[in-house]
Amino acid sequence: MIKIDQLKLDVSVSENQLNSAIAKKLRINEKDIKSYHILKRSIDARKSQICFCLFCCCGA
Repeated sequence: MIKIDQLKLDVSVSENQLNSAIAKKLRINEKDIKSYHILKRSIDARKSQICFCLFCCCGA
């Protein structure tokens, strides 16, 4: 289990874009991500970006 804090994405992010962002952050291939769980989702109204706190279960 790997926890990723403050993954900043656009508010209108799709699931595919989220998978790509997780893979990029962890420096792995998207196909290696088995599953993930969003622990917290908050919106930063100052910059109109969304911050995800993710708990990722990834296979290498």
